[in-house]
Amino acid sequence: MPNTVCKECERFMIVHAIGVIVFEMADFGIYKIWSADEEQCPKCKRVVVSRWAQKPLMIHHQEGFQEYVQKLLYAESNEEVRIHRVVR
Repeated sequence: MPNTVCKECERFMIVHAIGVIVFEMADFGIYKIWSADEEQCPKCKRVVVSRWAQKPLMIHHQEGFQEYVQKLLYAESNEEVRIHRVVR
């Protein structure tokens, strides 16, 4: 897998967290739920979301989607999971 480099510091980023959740947002709300990793620059501490899964965990039209979102939001409120929200 290719390495991620911090553009500002010109250093390789290191894995900061594995298995973070990403909500891919659309005009109507959450469109897809992904798993990814966080990488961090060891110098400036900038964090990026990288190494996304090959396919989403769930898509908005699938049965149980809203329940899964609620479980993830609850886990985030208890600091059990990190959630990033991205707009395409």
